[in-house]
Amino acid sequence: MKPVLERAALQLAIGAACIVPIAGGAYGIAGGFDGSAIPTVNDSHIRYLSGLLFALGLAFLWCSARVERRTASIRLLTFIVLTGGAARALTTPITGIAPETALALVMELGVAPFLCVWQARVSRLFR
Repeated sequence: MKPVLERAALQLAIGAACIVPIAGGAYGIAGGFDGSAIPTVNDSHIRYLSGLLFALGLAFLWCSARVERRTASIRLLTFIVLTGGAARALTTPITGIAPETALALVMELGVAPFLCVWQARVSRLFR
């Protein structure tokens, strides 16, 4: 694949992947869960973490514009996502796994690292 086409494919993949954290984060910020059963401190914490998720999605989206030059940013964002995914994965034997959690784990431990490796390849092609 030509470098320009591969970069465009990567940009499209990142844009598509960003839908999950941006939409999920916005949903959590807006309180898209049954807040009546959630104590105020937990509600606040869920909204804060949802804001972080939303910001991670926006940051990845920002990186996609000049993806071939954003290696350090993509690696940092991927490290943050992997760390969160690892924490989630470590607790699944205790808490179990919901379908929504399974999608999150796939994004955190699969999609984000894959996109990071792909970005490194595209970056090398443009050097």
